[in-house]
Amino acid sequence: MATKGETTSQDVENTLPSTRDGRGRFVKGFTANPTGRPLKDREVAALAQRYAPEAIGRLVEILRDPKTEPGVVVRAAQIILERGYGRPPQAVDVTTTRIDIGQLHLQALQASNATWSRPASVLENDPDRDEED
Repeated sequence: MATKGETTSQDVENTLPSTRDGRGRFVKGFTANPTGRPLKDREVAALAQRYAPEAIGRLVEILRDPKTEPGVVVRAAQIILERGYGRPPQAVDVTTTRIDIGQLHLQALQASNATWSRPASVLENDPDRDEED
């Protein structure tokens, strides 16, 4: 019990606003990032958007110039298409393995018991063992 003038953890819990509900989710009206994205991100995005029409125009010039190397033309076309239609979906090869965590836990306990169990001969000569056992 806290003496006069001391603060307990219960006192702290009662004074702090609850940011999570009983299920651990944020309560309505609370945000974990109240300041939002940094201002620099918005400034860079605005600058890039300002030059985007000019950049696309330059890419089109490169694309149409017959003197441009084929690799550069392909890359210019790729950039234009990605900006206009988005990048194509990426195929991902995923292999999953189902794990029975209960079985793994049981195996770990059995291994631990095998490691720490004492042979009967040691138990018979144990000085800490009561004679009544």
